[in-house]
Amino acid sequence: TEMGSIPGFSQRERACIDLRIPESGDAELDALIEKARRQEFAAKAMQGLSSGGLDAYLSSTRAFDFADYLIGEMERTDG
Repeated sequence: TEMGSIPGFSQRERACIDLRIPESGDAELDALIEKARRQEFAAKAMQGLSSGGLDAYLSSTRAFDFADYLIGEMERTDG
């Protein structure tokens, strides 16, 4: 789908959704984008942690901790 062509979303909102950048100007949409970004980072961290043979529960807990850390660093450095 071409960016901005979905009814109800501005081009900026669509770009924020596609790029996972919570800067749409809509607090509810930004919260959903932030949640999706956290889950995506946690999933990637989980893949990396589980490749080392760690317990699944420990891996998932650490994955979300690491995702939170990465998001915090991105916000701190405006990255």
